Amino acid sequence: MPSLERFPIATGVTRTDYHWGYILCGSKEALIASGFVKAEWFPDGVQRVKRGGIKRSAKLFDNGMRINLRPGVAGEFDVWFSDLRREARLRGIMRGFWGNDRETQELQIAEAMEALHKPAVDDPAFQRFMSRVTLH
Repeated sequence: MPSLERFPIATGVTRTDYHWGYILCGSKEALIASGFVKAEWFPDGVQRVKRGGIKRSAKLFDNGMRINLRPGVAGEFDVWFSDLRREARLRGIMRGFWGNDRETQELQIAEAMEALHKPAVDDPAFQRFMSRVTLH
């Protein structure tokens, strides 16, 4: 497996790519200023969780992406973007895997591996998302 590399995409924001999507890291202000994250996605600090503590993370869906915001270290946030369409495509490829013969299973594995290693950048939804964002 290739080593994971963080690379800057905007001032104060780094990105790490994974097979399931990517993670953006940066301060709340830098993430919002970059245009990749909306201000309303962040918890407001007033909401409470079931046990009475302050809500610090958020889970939401936007434009076919599952987004998880988590507080990181030193006042930074980690924003996880995973592509639900890609996950559904992989589930579709692997459907009925155990009921198939060995040759079909090998074809399914090869197709799934190809889909996994295809970068998210090729996805039309990701290209539409990037066209709305200006990089600094």
